[in-house]
Amino acid sequence: MVNLNSENPGKVLFFCLVSVLLSCCGLGFGYLCGTIFSDANVAIAVSSLFLIPFMLFSGFYKNSEDYASWIGWI
Repeated sequence: MVNLNSENPGKVLFFCLVSVLLSCCGLGFGYLCGTIFSDANVAIAVSSLFLIPFMLFSGFYKNSEDYASWIGWI
């Protein structure tokens, strides 16, 4: 809609599909942490501790090519 990819509109639809799948996975993870812990503050603290490494190593913040060789197994 803003002419970022005028050659292949299928990439935009694929991006929307991936965004919906990511939101469903995040919602499921939130439900899981909410059902495991009875206190809401503990569930929020533990879920953030689990999500920070996932965000770090998923490539949202750092490219996988820039990692050191000793952490390349992740």
